[in-house]
This record gives sequence, structure tokens and C-alpha cells, in this order.
Amino acid sequence: MVKEKKHPRLIEWRDTTIIGILLLSAGNGFLVIAEKTIPSSIAAIVIATVPLWMIVIAWLLKIQTKPNKSTLIGTLIGFIGVVILMFPFHQEHLRFDTFGLLITLLGAILWSLGSIYSQKATLPSSVMLSTAMQMLSGGLVLMITATLFGEWQQFQIETLSLRSVLALAYLVLIGSLVGFSAYVWLLKNASPYLASTYAFVNPMVALFLGYFFADEVLSVKALIATVLIISAVVMITLSKAKKRLHQ
Repeated sequence: MVKEKKHPRLIEWRDTTIIGILLLSAGNGFLVIAEKTIPSSIAAIVIATVPLWMIVIAWLLKIQTKPNKSTLIGTLIGFIGVVILMFPFHQEHLRFDTFGLLITLLGAILWSLGSIYSQKATLPSSVMLSTAMQMLSGGLVLMITATLFGEWQQFQIETLSLRSVLALAYLVLIGSLVGFSAYVWLLKNASPYLASTYAFVNPMVALFLGYFFADEVLSVKALIATVLIISAVVMITLSKAKKRLHQ
């Protein structure tokens, strides 16, 4: 931000703050709360509804035209792929915390709303500056909330393990600096439907990272789900490319 020749305007701070709160404070914050009571696999399935919510919200607000058949089919296939990948079919009598599920769903809806809002928002021309402003505002709200609810009292630095520190470093470097910046760029340069396919790809990336770095098993079920997810992303991408050619 220091290197930028122009200082952000007040309207840019307003819009990046709204987006930061919807995406990071609410979207990610609610997910963190929910995963205390529901399995991460089920949370991933709920988050995979983001593309569906984006389609509904963009259509209702008349920000995007009604999605074509290929986009709808691709979105459905991607969601089915995530369900196959993450749902623990081998467990009987599954019980999930209702509050955790509702909080996760609310987070997915608010993330979708923030993504749609960013399409018409007044943002800095620099993607990195826009990303930084969103992270600053969203992170500040999270810090204030954590302070109000006494979260800092539960933090004990002596209990940190090397694994947790490395996980945090991965989230900061890959999840935030690379992943979130790429998502902000996509929202600015592509349709929200295409950008939302990250919700399908994330569980697949986690699966292969677990296979290569944590000796986790790569099952036939996982491979089938991977094929469905990749097919969904390709279908949505080609659909958007074909639409641009006919414009």
C-alpha cells in the first residue's frame, strides 16, 4: 500500500470494508466457529453450495443474467463431486450439530453475497491493494470480535506445536497471499460463477496434499469425485468462453 502513488479514496475503503467483512469476518469467521461442532468434511460440503448461492443471488439482484444450461449442469456436477468426496458414507447414524450447520450455511451465503457485491463495487485498480484493504478491514473486525468474546484468554503461546505453526504459515502464504489474492483478481476479471468454482476445487486440493504429504489413502471414490469436479470446472469455463465468443 505504501508503494501506491494514489491513496485509496473513501468510497474504496467503504466497499473494501463491506467485502472484507462479508468474505473474511463473516464467511471465514462463521466457518471457524462451526468447525468446533461439525466435521470439516461436512463443512466442506456446505461450503460447496457457494456456487449455487452465487447463481441465485446474482440472478435475484439482476447483476448477472440467468445462467445457461451448461453452467447449471456444471455447478450441479461439481456439488455432487464434493459430496462424493467428503461425505463419510461408511459411518452409520451420523449426527450433526444443527447450529454448526446453520452457521456454516450462513457463512457460505454471506461469502457469496460479498463476492457478488464486489462485481459492482468501487475498488482500487491494484488487485494487491484491494486485497490488502479487504484483509485489513476483515481482520480488524475479527480481532475486535475475538476480544469481546474473550478469545485471547484461551491463547497460550507455549502450547504451539511445530505442526500448528507450519499450518498457520501455509494459510498465510498460500491461503491468503496467493489464494485470496487470486480470488479477488478472478472476481474482477471473470464471472462470479467461474470464480466460485474454488469451492469445488479446495477439497480436492486438500485431498491430494494429504496424499502426498500426510500419507493419506487416495481411494477410488476420491478419484471419481476428482473427475466430476474437474469436469464441472471445465464445463463452466468453456460455457463462459463460448458465451464471450457469441457476444
